[in-house]
Amino acid sequence: MNGLKLCNFRRDILLLSRLTVLDLSNNEIEKIPHEFGRMTNLCELILSNNNLGVPNISDWRWLLGLQIIRTLKLLDLSGNKLKGLPNDIWKLRNLVTLKLYNNELERIPASLGRLKNLRYLTLSQNILKSLPCSLMQCRFELLDISMNKFENRETLMKPKLSSQWDFCIGSLLHIAAKVVLKYNIYYAPNIIPRTLTETLDNANLCVCGRPVLNNIFIIKQFDCRDCFRSATITNDNVNHALDFECYFCSSKCLMKYN
Repeated sequence: MNGLKLCNFRRDILLLSRLTVLDLSNNEIEKIPHEFGRMTNLCELILSNNNLGVPNISDWRWLLGLQIIRTLKLLDLSGNKLKGLPNDIWKLRNLVTLKLYNNELERIPASLGRLKNLRYLTLSQNILKSLPCSLMQCRFELLDISMNKFENRETLMKPKLSSQWDFCIGSLLHIAAKVVLKYNIYYAPNIIPRTLTETLDNANLCVCGRPVLNNIFIIKQFDCRDCFRSATITNDNVNHALDFECYFCSSKCLMKYN
């Protein structure tokens, strides 16, 4: 269905339960029904050059259904005028390839670093100024970050902390979230309170790789060649220095990188 200039998603696709590869690129689709998330065997989804980012509020339920998050390995959302991604994109645990080039992304969620199987990420032709430090936890083979707005200028943001206890004392909600993340316990909105689900979905990652439930960060510069040693990096920055949003799980990590 490539290049048919479809304006609407064809619902008869939902009947193709054995479908493994779907190419809907080069159409004019703005919305996909949430029932799409029930596709049981879909491994590759190509939606490049559509209009998914045109609506002011993007509904991502179609991408986070209980079936599709288990099977999807390749997702191409390039050329969709996207301005943002859902924080819970990390639920696509088996995703290997993610293509996001030629969009309008100013930042990407830190939760992207929780995709342990992600190997190929293309972020070129966006308006990114920094990257989340969580990406350092990914074992990329290919990372394309060319043609963005990286300024190569380190800006330290002083964290608003009163003492080291700010890292240790939290609400019961945060304590429960830390237990779930520490032991990698499965969760869903239908089995735990929604507020806890939202807290878990919005969790960041520390530079050390541990989960972080606060929004304390500094902008720190790293050489991308040191951060992604095993990856082929496409980058048009001459000195290879990039700004990273660095979150912290403890005062020890904060002191180490501040």
